[in-house]
Amino acid sequence: MPPPAPCRRVGESLTLTVLHGVQRAFGDIFVLFHDAHGGTVIGGLWNPAHQQPRNFKVQLDFSSRPVALEGGDAKSQMVVLNEAGLVAELRRLGEGLVERIEVRS
Repeated sequence: MPPPAPCRRVGESLTLTVLHGVQRAFGDIFVLFHDAHGGTVIGGLWNPAHQQPRNFKVQLDFSSRPVALEGGDAKSQMVVLNEAGLVAELRRLGEGLVERIEVRS
């Protein structure tokens, strides 16, 4: 079941509503920034704690993809954050509201 749609509070900007919706949907995968004085841009960084390879387990807190480690066993079950998948999900959820998403390395 998808998370409930964010409700705008009286006087709350659409930018802040979108920001809260992303935080509710993705938890701490992103560290998000915005201009609390009326800006319309939301910036974000990947949470470095989620970018390290880790053992696969059911119900991870984030979308993941398998990763092969150098010198590792071919049957290694290590996974990393699926950044491309999460960006695609952000695009889908923000359709009609988000003007663009820029990914920088």
